[in-house]
Amino acid sequence: MTSLVARVVLAVAIGCVLAGCRRDPATWNGEGDLLAVEESGPWLTIEHDDIPDLPLARTARLLARSPDVARGVAPGMRVRFDLARDGDRFVVTRLERLGPARGPGQPEVEAGR
Repeated sequence: MTSLVARVVLAVAIGCVLAGCRRDPATWNGEGDLLAVEESGPWLTIEHDDIPDLPLARTARLLARSPDVARGVAPGMRVRFDLARDGDRFVVTRLERLGPARGPGQPEVEAGR
């Protein structure tokens, strides 16, 4: 009987470890004004509202996960965005247009755009 209990406990422990290995990475979402889009990344400069549990400056230059993320947005827009950790930096994984920017920041576009 003790052997059976030990096997069940071991199986549960292994299952918990394996489930932890497949856990999704931490993600955050925020809202802010899109100040700049640099095609070279594309890099996005967003002046955003506070994001709970995220030590990120209120105006942040962030890399978009892919060029498709930045498609259809332009400086001067209010956006909702999702962030994920990619190594030692944060990347924008999704952008949603909300309307015109609300803050005083001056939008910029990289030359040639």
